[in-house]
Amino acid sequence: AQALLDAARRRLLLLGASDTLIRQLETSDGMPDAWLAVTAPFAGSIIELSALPGQAVEAGTALYKLADLSTVNVAAKVPERTVSAVRIGQHALIRVAGLSPSAFTGRVTRVADVIDAEQRTATAIVTVANTNRALKPGMFAIVTLRANDRETSEALTIPSDAIVVSGNERYAFVEVGPRTYERRAVGLLATTTAGIGPLSRRVAVSSGITADDRVVVRGAFTLKSELAKASLKDVD
Repeated sequence: AQALLDAARRRLLLLGASDTLIRQLETSDGMPDAWLAVTAPFAGSIIELSALPGQAVEAGTALYKLADLSTVNVAAKVPERTVSAVRIGQHALIRVAGLSPSAFTGRVTRVADVIDAEQRTATAIVTVANTNRALKPGMFAIVTLRANDRETSEALTIPSDAIVVSGNERYAFVEVGPRTYERRAVGLLATTTAGIGPLSRRVAVSSGITADDRVVVRGAFTLKSELAKASLKDVD
């Protein structure tokens, strides 16, 4: 009998029952209690409910999924060509459509060591304080990673589709006349915008083009292919 009593006490402790509740049960003259309060291991929000009132459950069945949303992680998809500019501890601005225009701030805490084979992006995890619970799991956001706020705010940006990658070289095609284009090497700032939305399709340029230049956005890879064909003809 004592062994059964000790086993029951251990099971209650494993279920999260407090010492006070166990003492109440021990002094209840053997009368069973229809209700047992299950204490959460930490304060948070219930984000998933798996049990209903009156439902029979077995040991090990998940009843709720609890999350502490005071701090959240934002997964930013960083284009392959700018992954080298991302580092641990880097400041980040997070903007979410429908929320306040002011951006949330956070820091990069992890950067994936692999590139997604289809999207050609790497995932950077940005940890953000969410004290007012405005950020919700599953939201889409635009994440701007920057090394220098002043440098980034004054930078010239162009659509990311205008950048053509060839080995370690980054270049863009600039219109210099009717149906005439010139290939120019460009330098990218140590900053990138990742996420979903119009801003996520632009990159900051430090050299190679000016604000007055017209760059090719659609068809840049076609021009690259035509240039490669012309080079092969010259060799022949």
